Amino acid sequence: MLTLPSTLLAETILNPPKVNLKRWPEVRWGSRLSPSSIPMITIPFRGILFDLDGTLVNSLPAVERAWAQWSIEHGLSPEDILPKIHGRRAVDSIAALAPHLDQETAFIRLEHLEASDTTGVVPLLGAIDFVSSLVDVPWGIVTSGTSAIAEPRLQAAGIPKPPIFVPGEEVPVGKPDPAPFLEGVKRMGLPASTIVAFEDTLAGVLSAKRAQLTVICLTEEGAAEADYIISDYSQVKVSLGEDGQHALHIQ
Repeated sequence: MLTLPSTLLAETILNPPKVNLKRWPEVRWGSRLSPSSIPMITIPFRGILFDLDGTLVNSLPAVERAWAQWSIEHGLSPEDILPKIHGRRAVDSIAALAPHLDQETAFIRLEHLEASDTTGVVPLLGAIDFVSSLVDVPWGIVTSGTSAIAEPRLQAAGIPKPPIFVPGEEVPVGKPDPAPFLEGVKRMGLPASTIVAFEDTLAGVLSAKRAQLTVICLTEEGAAEADYIISDYSQVKVSLGEDGQHALHIQ
């Protein structure tokens, strides 16, 4: 077995060739290294755009209940449908999975089922504290859900609706197309290169990357395409700067 000298091992841990958490999956809280040994990553930014479902709130049980009921009502198998719906607008999923249905009628029924069920919708770990720390920081939400679905979930989770809010019905094309995040960038009024996106699905990560944002992913699904990956918001801190220049610190 090859054994590295202790000085070389320490240098490799403290100064990796590329500081990127997705390249260092073993360097996380709960790993064999203590938190003080984990490299700190600093990301300069001016604004933040969040996805909603799976990124700020855990709505998975409600989403799957609604889609399962909708599938059964339309003679479809929930087991076939549920794995294929996440990260995209409902209208796009219905068009792809059930093109034989009357699209408008099918969507209206699904929207009603999703909007009327917020049981079990909760904020993700650390999400409320992190959003609360964004004092004087422009932030917004870019979601595939419609306003009728997203707003009740925000309320159920105790997260305020931000001034910059881009629901699925206000963009011509959904994720993974860049259109949703490009609209968020437009409304924020900042260069895309200065905005950080938080996402949880591959479609969302691709949408944000194609809009030229820096992307932090909260799941393994989009890790290969994201710039950084975290497990929850306890790993992220904000330093507020002058003239709108801020920094995120990931550990």
